[in-house]
Amino acid sequence: MKKNKKRNFIVLGIVIVLVACITIMLFQVKGEKKEVVETDQNSYRYIKVDGKDYRYRTNLKTILFLGIDTTDETKNQGQSDAIDLAIFDRDQQKIKIISLSRDTMCKIRLFDSEGNDLGWDKQHLGLAYSYGKNRKHGGILAKDAVSKLLSDIPLVNYTAFDLNSLQELQDIIGDMPMVLDGDYIDINPLWKKGKKIVINRDNVEEFVRSRNTSKDYSNKTRMQRQKLYIQTYINQLKTQLTNDYSTTLQKMYNFYSKLTTNITLKEIDSYAEMILNYSIDNNEYYTLPGEDQKGELHDEFIVDQKQLKQLVLQLFYEEDK
Repeated sequence: MKKNKKRNFIVLGIVIVLVACITIMLFQVKGEKKEVVETDQNSYRYIKVDGKDYRYRTNLKTILFLGIDTTDETKNQGQSDAIDLAIFDRDQQKIKIISLSRDTMCKIRLFDSEGNDLGWDKQHLGLAYSYGKNRKHGGILAKDAVSKLLSDIPLVNYTAFDLNSLQELQDIIGDMPMVLDGDYIDINPLWKKGKKIVINRDNVEEFVRSRNTSKDYSNKTRMQRQKLYIQTYINQLKTQLTNDYSTTLQKMYNFYSKLTTNITLKEIDSYAEMILNYSIDNNEYYTLPGEDQKGELHDEFIVDQKQLKQLVLQLFYEEDK
C-alpha cells in the first residue's frame, strides 16, 4: 500500500512538472507572438532598402481628400471619384500632392449588405468609400485603403465632400482664371490647349468631374484637369489668405463644418498657415506609377509596386544615419 502511495506521488510530481513546463512554454510563445505583432504594427517607422536603413519622417502632416460622386448620401453612399493625398512637409515647407486614380486596383475592406466584415480583397480603390455604413465610416475605409497601398504609412486626417459641396468650395476663392494645359474639347468644345478660361461656381463640376465614358481610360484626362484645378486653387487660396486672412479663414471654417472630416477647427488654422507660407510646385505633384488596362467590366490601373516603393521612400522617409 505504501509502495502504491509512493508511486502515485512520483507520478503526480511528474505530471505537475510537465504541466509547469508546458505552461511556461505557452507563456513564452504568447510573449513572442505579442512582440511580433507590435513590431509589425510599427514596421513603417524603420525600413531597409538596398542595404540602407531609413526612418519615417515624423514632421509631415497629411490630409486625404475624397470627392464623392453623389448629391444625396442618405440614398446612395457614393464612390470616390477624386482621391488626393496632400502632404504638408514642415521640414521643407512644401505642399506635395499624390493623386490616386479611382481605378487603382488594390486591397480594400469589404462588407456585405448586412454590414458583416468580409476582410480585405483586391478591388477598385474608388469603391472603398462605398462600403462604409455611413459617410464617416466610408472616409475611414478609404483612408485605411490608401494607407495600406502606400506601405502602411500612417494617415490621420481625411475629408470627404460630395457634388453639393463643389460650388461652396469654389465660393471660398471666387472666380479662378487658368490657362488650359491640354485639349479638353471632348468635355467642352471651347476648352482647347492654351486657352484662358475662368472657373466659377457654375462650371466647376463640369471641369473637375465630367469625362467621356465612351473612351477608354477617360479618368486619366480627368485627373489631369483635376491636377490643374488643385494647383491653381491652392495658389489662389494663398493669395486670398495674404489679402484677407481672417475672412478667408472664416469661409474655410464654414465650408469644413459641413463636410465629413476629422479635421478640427484648430487644425484648419494650422493648415491655413502652412498653405499661406509653403510653396507648391508642379514637380511636387505626383501620380502613382503603373499602367492602365481593360478590366472585365471597368478600366483598371495596375500599380508598379517596385516604383511605388521608391516613391514612398522619396516622400516619407530619410536615411537613418
